[in-house]
Amino acid sequence: SDTAARGAILALKATTDLSSTEIAALLHGVSARQVNRVYSRAIKAGFDPAARPLQISDALVADRPKSGSPEEE
Repeated sequence: SDTAARGAILALKATTDLSSTEIAALLHGVSARQVNRVYSRAIKAGFDPAARPLQISDALVADRPKSGSPEEE
């Protein structure tokens, strides 16, 4: 799932020296640009890649609301 891939991106970026391109090659259907976007968005949301154990919350990897979509009530 997209959520699982985002979690894997955060874990790999935080714990390895792999490049975004190398991480994208490991994960099916993910581009290096997506790796960078997911990681930078998580950092802005408070993700600390140096923390051990890693703290990867649902909020860091959840889908963002789609623009133009009505909010569910």
